[in-house]
Amino acid sequence: MELKDEVRSLRESTGMSRQEFAGYFEIPYRTLQDWELGNRRIPEYLLRLMEYKTRLEGLCDKNDTTDRKAARAAEEPSGNKLSHTAYLSNIGRYTVFRFRESRLKFIGPYSLERYDKVKEWDNGYLVVLTKYTHFDHLVDEYIDLEPVLDHLLINKDEFLRPIHNVEVSYD
Repeated sequence: MELKDEVRSLRESTGMSRQEFAGYFEIPYRTLQDWELGNRRIPEYLLRLMEYKTRLEGLCDKNDTTDRKAARAAEEPSGNKLSHTAYLSNIGRYTVFRFRESRLKFIGPYSLERYDKVKEWDNGYLVVLTKYTHFDHLVDEYIDLEPVLDHLLINKDEFLRPIHNVEVSYD
């Protein structure tokens, strides 16, 4: 199920019109309309928060949100199976961690040249062979994503749980 369809399905499960739903969440009507029509893409984390709030306040049938979660778990919008692989790279001094629709970018070591190979992934903790400008050989770099996720107010358990492995990729 595409995100635009999930937004519409969530709104319809509450029995609200677009106007009522937009007012309830204090978002512009036009933004909601664009999300539902696919003109703009709702951030996935926001959709999850909206689902949580409507379920918590009893505005929709719990089975409805469970059905949407099951559909999401089975397929991506493109119809491909969901990937459990995250990707690590860098842009200059910045580390980039990508997983599904999420992209985290944070400052890395000042002499970071490139990441070469992930040696270990342990639910948020990485050991990566790394090339630095001041060494002519690869060195182990230790990256802990938990403080980054905490700083960004991202639920680390939900974000990290589906990641089974991490690869270096500069695509």
